[in-house]
Parts: sequence; C-alpha cells; structure tokens
Amino acid sequence: MDTTVLTYRFAPEALPFREVVCYVLKLIQDRLEVVFEENESGQLCFGNGDNEYPLMQSIYEPLSRLKPCEEKYLSGIYIFYEGKMDILASIFFIVHCLGESISGNTPDQYGRIVFHQSRYGSQHGPNDDLVTPLMREFLLGHFGLDSIKAKVKKQVILSHDIDLLTSGLRRELSFFFRKPSFTLAKALMRHVLTRDKIWGDASSILGPEKDCGYKSVFYFLPEHRTHNGIVNADYDMEALHRYDDRILAAGCEAGLHKSSSDESYGVEKERMGLSVDSNRNHYLRYRLPDDWKRMAEAGFRTDTGLGWSDSPGLRNGFPWGFKPLGTNLTVIPLVLMDTYFDRNDIAEQITETFRSMISGWPDGFQVSVLFHNNYLTPWSNRAFLEQYITLLDFLKKEGIEVVTPSYFS
Repeated sequence: MDTTVLTYRFAPEALPFREVVCYVLKLIQDRLEVVFEENESGQLCFGNGDNEYPLMQSIYEPLSRLKPCEEKYLSGIYIFYEGKMDILASIFFIVHCLGESISGNTPDQYGRIVFHQSRYGSQHGPNDDLVTPLMREFLLGHFGLDSIKAKVKKQVILSHDIDLLTSGLRRELSFFFRKPSFTLAKALMRHVLTRDKIWGDASSILGPEKDCGYKSVFYFLPEHRTHNGIVNADYDMEALHRYDDRILAAGCEAGLHKSSSDESYGVEKERMGLSVDSNRNHYLRYRLPDDWKRMAEAGFRTDTGLGWSDSPGLRNGFPWGFKPLGTNLTVIPLVLMDTYFDRNDIAEQITETFRSMISGWPDGFQVSVLFHNNYLTPWSNRAFLEQYITLLDFLKKEGIEVVTPSYFS
C-alpha cells in the first residue's frame, strides 16, 4: 500500500514554533501511514492568517521550552484557543505529561503524581488511547483524510525491578510453617548457610521465559541506603553482580533502577559497574518531563517507567514509544505492575487485565510490564508466578512480539 504524502509550510510569523509543530508531525508519521513533507506550496500553512493553522505565541512558546501554557487555555489536559481545540498543541501537551506540573494534582507521600489524585485521572480512564484519535482528527480536519491506517505493531518489554535480593527469609519461613515442602526447606537452608539467597534465584524467571523463547530486562539499584523516605536495595554491589552474571549469561539485559537519592543519573550509572543504557526510576518517582532530559544527558537510550504507581494503564494517553522533544531517549509506557495487584489482593486478574487493556488499542502498542523478582517465586508469591507464566503463554498465543530495550536503541 502506498503511503500518503502530505505537505505543509510555515508563514514567517510561525517559524519560531517550527520545532514543536515538526515534532508532532513526526509523531503522527511514526504512528500512522502518512509522510509529511515541508515545501513552499504546502497544502497546510501554519500561521495566523485566514485558512491557516494558528500557532499562538502564548501557547507554543512555553511548549517549546517543555513548559505548560497558561491554564486559561486548558480544558482538562486539552488546549483550546478561541473555543476551538488546538490538536497539535494538545498532542504535545499530553504526550509530554505537562499537565502534571499544574493545578489539579495532589502528590502522594513520596512526591509522586498518582492516577487517582491527578488532573489526568479526574477526566480520563487509565486505558484510554487519547493521542491516536487526535492524530486522526487532525488528518481529517486539515487534509480531509478519514481512513488512514496505523503502523500496527504489538510489542511488549518484559521487565523486572530488583529491589530485594538478600531478604525474604522471614516471609518464606512463615510460609513454610503453613505449607511445608522439601524444596522450600532446601532453599531456606541455602539462604542461611550460603550466599544463595532465597529471592536471589533467577531460575523461576529465566526458565519460563526461555520456554517461550523470550528475553527480559532486569533493573538494578546501585544504592542501599534510605533516601527521601524510600528504602532502596537490600543488597550490595557484590550481590548485584552475582545476580546479573546469571541474567546476562541467559541473554537478558540489565538496566539502572535509579534510586530515590538525589544523586544524578550519571553517578548511579557509573556506580553500576555495567554498561547500561536503559533506566526505570525506583518507586516510579519521576519529575516529568525534566527527568527525561537528565537521562538523555547521562547517555541513556531508553526509559520504561512511564506509568502510574496506583493503577495499570497509560500515564500519557499514548500506548506507543516516543522520544521527548530534544532528546534521543525512547520512552516506553509501563502499563502493568505486580505491586498494584498485590495491594488489592487480585493477583489472579493480572493476565485478564492486560488482555482487556490491549483490546482497546486496535492500532497496536509498544509497552512494558513489570514483575519484581521477589514476586516470581514458587512459594509465598506463587500466585504471581503462575500469572506470569499465564501471561507469557498469552503473549505467545496472540503473536505479540516480546522485545528488550536494546530494540529501541
């Protein structure tokens, strides 16, 4: 099928905002089967004259600095000018999570923007693809196109945050007294007598993944001290490297799990002692969009932590990888995390939640899912391990491609 070519041009007064406009057009081009070309006789003119797409300085100047425009232009997380939605500005605003730095958000005790106390969550469901329909609305309204297909990909990154490696004895011992087994008894003995800790065995993760032909990424914390009220790793660098040796030997990837300390991404990356270019922040504690720039400056190529700590689903209304303005960092949405299901005691709903979620994204998706290593054990958290295996089987049955962060870098 031939790709539709669309042309555009800028009036002189609109040129200062060319970067923002071209960014959104590239985003549309990456998502849908269209190509945009700039030329002097373009079909669509950006400017402030009659029959032109208006680029108001009071809206686009702050956006070009990755700052929100004045709230008088906002209706929820959409931008309006003179009663009409500015679709391109709205796409840019939503994708970059600029609504998180204005009123309507109540941070939690860790300073995080959470879905149930956010401007976003007050008006939209967590699974809604808000951006792709806006892209189609733009093509229909300004180019008369109503049947543009998406570049459909269905891709998932399997990921594991390694917060706890050396603890686990008390929890698993308590489980043993309730449901004793020979294999758990041996694991408990190894935990006490050797360096092989009960939550430090990666085989229950690597085995099921290998059976399906999948590879995953493991994010490690290089900081074990408590910072900003948040506990970081329970392991030292020696334990980290014993574990990462196993996962790297299995062909999986390692990344930085940026701690809650105020140290820079670059400092923690260097402390890892590994060559890593993928990141996810511990506790999903981000300051967006500023942290993306800091990651990029530290040499990271991907981040897979754009998700809610208190809900599955999308944090920026877009189930697709993207590069924030001015960076070479690819951000992949995180749409599902085990701790949510643990807090709500609904582990058995994990796979069905994911299935229901992606059924609402017929145009495809590029997302990540998160299962911590301490949830993927055959003992106290067996329900999560069973659901993980069920999810892997679902991905294989549905033909969903499993990729690692290096695919995007």
